[in-house]
Amino acid sequence: MQRQRRLYAIVPAAVLALGVGLSGCSPSTPANDPSSAAPPTPSATEAPRESVTPPSRESTPSTVPAEPKATVSEDPSIRPTRAVVTKGAVAYSKSVLGYPGPIAKRIGTCVVDKGFEKWSDKTLAAIADANIEGIDPSETVDVTKATQECVTQFS
Repeated sequence: MQRQRRLYAIVPAAVLALGVGLSGCSPSTPANDPSSAAPPTPSATEAPRESVTPPSRESTPSTVPAEPKATVSEDPSIRPTRAVVTKGAVAYSKSVLGYPGPIAKRIGTCVVDKGFEKWSDKTLAAIADANIEGIDPSETVDVTKATQECVTQFS
């Protein structure tokens, strides 16, 4: 803590000293007389420079606010990938079923392997979002059966 406080005192002092030291670098210009400072003139060999004004902070924000992520089930016309569905099944196994990471990964992968080819896009999207309420009602029994088999196999 002492070292950090010393740094907070040293850094501003060093910055101020650097600024004062640099302002006195020109032998023909007094350090504290801004009226005597003349703008630099281009030499005969230099090409004229265009004046470039840096953008203001208001016009270009440094970070773009993140838009809320759309869930997979918001667009049922797109079939989610196996990797996306597996990620959702693993998340569900961890957060809802309460299995630790490695076991949740095995269970999630197993469930997706059992049904990815036969389940509807709606069901796959619901699994990808870890939202069991979104599963197609006609496939609920099959998804439940697959989940129970995988839980039994890996727990």
